[in-house]
Amino acid sequence: MNEFPLLQNDFYMMLYGAVASFCILASLYLLLRPHNAFSAFESPVGLRRWTAAFVASMALSHVWWLALRKAPPDGSPLAMNAIATFLDTITLVPLAMIVMLRMLQDRCRPLWGVGVAMLPIPFITLGVGVAGRNPGFSQMLIDYLLVLSVLFFVYMGVALFRYGRWLRDNYADLEHKKVWQVFLMEVVIFLMFYLYKYSGESDISEFSVQVGSALLTALLLWRVETLPQLDEVEESDETGLPVGEFMGDRETEEIVRTEERQGKENLDEMSEKFQKDASADRLRDASLVERIDELLKNHCETPQLYLQYDLTLTKLCAAVGTNRTYLSAYFRQKGITYNTYINKLRIEHFMNLCREAIASDQPFFAREAALLSGYQSYRTFTETFKKLTGMTATEWIEREKK
Repeated sequence: MNEFPLLQNDFYMMLYGAVASFCILASLYLLLRPHNAFSAFESPVGLRRWTAAFVASMALSHVWWLALRKAPPDGSPLAMNAIATFLDTITLVPLAMIVMLRMLQDRCRPLWGVGVAMLPIPFITLGVGVAGRNPGFSQMLIDYLLVLSVLFFVYMGVALFRYGRWLRDNYADLEHKKVWQVFLMEVVIFLMFYLYKYSGESDISEFSVQVGSALLTALLLWRVETLPQLDEVEESDETGLPVGEFMGDRETEEIVRTEERQGKENLDEMSEKFQKDASADRLRDASLVERIDELLKNHCETPQLYLQYDLTLTKLCAAVGTNRTYLSAYFRQKGITYNTYINKLRIEHFMNLCREAIASDQPFFAREAALLSGYQSYRTFTETFKKLTGMTATEWIEREKK
């Protein structure tokens, strides 16, 4: 007797084949195409490769399920199900976790934890399911993956919060850089798995899983294609002011030099916290704050450096002639972020363009003025304008015309 009757249905066979083919094409596209098709910037190479591996594993999942379900009837259905489940969980689950982690570019998070999390899976599927011939292996696996999913959800929530804070501290234009969609991807994977496992093999669950797989693949393609490779944020005392110029104590200087040697990715959080606190203490000296005020005015505000849409904190440090440690501490001392500082200058530039046009009785086009004010996207401009002024750009322009 066939244990998997749905796959005798021609419709489901065609659906399996269509989804598998889509996944294969998506994987090949990510691996073989060096440039994005729908955007001018480059996406992270590592992310493209890991995503290609995950999408390929989705295609292979269709292959081995079909192969095992079409196996001769004298085989053990329990053993075949355990083997297919093992192959799924040992490939799809860790690759999905790695893809989500690689979308966060504030630092390169170690992947060894993902490998450790996979260690119980061979024991549950192969040990209990195949060798032990215990049908309860499926419930054991579901319970384990439920706990693992909850823990990973919590970890990703904290990581996303830190990533968002890092973006606000280093980038003025956040369009396409945020990756809140990773939570959506997690939810899709979570629901597909539990829908399939808890509802058993039925028309609804089978169809939902296949459609969900196709939608997830499309979402991943879009996210990888629109997520730019972000600049690494590193310290350098070649950007102008020597590292020790604003520093008076040897301990703080040593921490900064340690960060330079190890790079952003390996910076210890305790050292970073001490570094920030020490920097903030040094910046309480009014003369140092005034010095940075003067540097920003001479090298950013007067030459209108903020009009460069791709200006980052690192690039601003190089132009101003200081290091990121002190510039970041300066913004914290002012109670703002780098994002707020640059966007205020851009919005003020937009307002000046509008006032000049009104004063000279010239036509004023908000979209064009937004581009001239350093915004690559008009949507980003409108959201920023509303956030900083409390009104829409259209409302403000109408008020200025009165």
